[in-house]
Amino acid sequence: MRKKYIKFSDERNRKYSIKTIIWDDNGKSRVTKEAIFFEGKEHIKKIHYNKELLQKYYDVDICDSWIQNEIIEFEFISGKSLESKYTNCWKRNDIDAFKELLISHKAYILGKTDNLTTFEDSEDFDKLFGKEELFTGVQALQCSNFDAIASNIIYRNNRPVFIDYEWVYEFPIPVDLLIYHCLFDLYSHNEELENFFPLRSALEVLEVKLDLEILEKAYETFHRHIITDDDNSYALVKAICLKSHKTLEEFDHEHLILQCEIDRLQGVIQSINENLIKKETELLILNNEFNDIKSQNEMMASQLKEICESKTWRIFEMLHKLGKVRE
Repeated sequence: MRKKYIKFSDERNRKYSIKTIIWDDNGKSRVTKEAIFFEGKEHIKKIHYNKELLQKYYDVDICDSWIQNEIIEFEFISGKSLESKYTNCWKRNDIDAFKELLISHKAYILGKTDNLTTFEDSEDFDKLFGKEELFTGVQALQCSNFDAIASNIIYRNNRPVFIDYEWVYEFPIPVDLLIYHCLFDLYSHNEELENFFPLRSALEVLEVKLDLEILEKAYETFHRHIITDDDNSYALVKAICLKSHKTLEEFDHEHLILQCEIDRLQGVIQSINENLIKKETELLILNNEFNDIKSQNEMMASQLKEICESKTWRIFEMLHKLGKVRE
């Protein structure tokens, strides 16, 4: 069994950092996902649980999966992706077919009729997407597959299949937000689509009513939640994991990763050095100020001593004179 493809989703929070491998097992392909860090083991279990949720709320086929030794394995689905269908419409300049795909895509995103509900705010939603009063009362889904992007939908025997379901949620999420995310992902990976049929036009076809800036803000909040983990970068982890199965191309890839990490660390070292120089300068200024104050105190003490000695001598002279008068 050999590795055909490896993807590291490692620029994430430790809880969500995973490694995906496509294996060639005597001509049969297999797909596995496993946690890179200990904190991600629960995330792997949640992915497997998501399959049951999707089967309950969605009409599309769901790629089968099972867990063994804390690694989730998926059946390999071969076929044409929805993303490639979108691209073919662009190449043929067929806007009508593109619109038909948009409508089909929306149906895949929504799921069964009883999945529709009205949005109500929740702590879970606020944590992932931020609080937004304008979402209140809009159409939402009870169960949402945030992974229903075009590249994750493969047609097998003309039936759409969800091949990945990492981000599935059981609390209401506005339909407009889900549609925006799925189309934004499509357009961000296919820049030529914007000239062919702008994203705003696609959202209009799908009757997205919420303001685009609000949807962008919510998605950015979600993205920060996924990637934020004390600003750590796991590029070195990726390089280490690649060591056991290098090709010449992977050697070049690792060199690039290490060079990027070296550049980042040099930047950190430079920043530390600059801070040290700044602190040393501040310390030198404080030391000079201390010495000035010390010199001033010594001068004042000397002056005070002279004044005291002078006053004492004058008092002594006065007392001495008074003594003579009495004599």
